[in-house]
Amino acid sequence: MKTRLLWLVLVAAPALWLVSSCHKSDHASPASKLVGEWHGTKIIAFYYSNNQLIESDTAAVESPDYITFKFNSDSTVDVSESINGSVESATNYYSVTGDEIVFRESPDDSNTASEKYTIKGKQMEIVTTTSASDPNNNVIREELHIFLTKQ
Repeated sequence: MKTRLLWLVLVAAPALWLVSSCHKSDHASPASKLVGEWHGTKIIAFYYSNNQLIESDTAAVESPDYITFKFNSDSTVDVSESINGSVESATNYYSVTGDEIVFRESPDDSNTASEKYTIKGKQMEIVTTTSASDPNNNVIREELHIFLTKQ
């Protein structure tokens, strides 16, 4: 009886420890956390001129308007939106590098858009930044913070 108990402790306990300590989510790739359908809930826009905040605006995404990102496991993303009655949709490709989602129109497209993102549970924030110079050589920057909830 003692031999059997000792065998259980020596063999079964470490096996249980390995199973219980290695959860699938522990080894999930950053891209796999994106897979699923995400619905926009809010957009916050910040406008800067020469790195000085000049304006900000917050808008809730409410019906009939919508923004949806459907990240698929085959590295495609279906994006659809309806804002003020204007409907647009597209299928693009994505990859994840660090804290950025890299979007491209085709798998081998060198023209990419990299957007910072964070995920906390079922909440994601994507930050897109665009910059340009105005006729007076002021650097104008727009930052959009898109908040989404996983369905």
